[in-house]
Amino acid sequence: MTFEYGDPAVDLNTLATGSSPWFNLASGKRFNDDRSPTIESMMLDLDGDGLLDRLDNASTPATTGDCRATWMRNQGPATASAIP
Repeated sequence: MTFEYGDPAVDLNTLATGSSPWFNLASGKRFNDDRSPTIESMMLDLDGDGLLDRLDNASTPATTGDCRATWMRNQGPATASAIP
């Protein structure tokens, strides 16, 4: 039995179609130069309640290199009394 494989080259600048950062555990950018990959958003439990919260990169060129993030706390499923 023999196995054959295709070209191992990977195009890291191609975006996955039909993919949304809201449905991934993490998302970011990769570059075709010497820059490091980025993490733009990540789902993780920041407050220890067992629910995944969303952490987004909030850094901008104006932040002069400071790392900034936006935390969206997972409030859990809406209860029937909370739905209008």
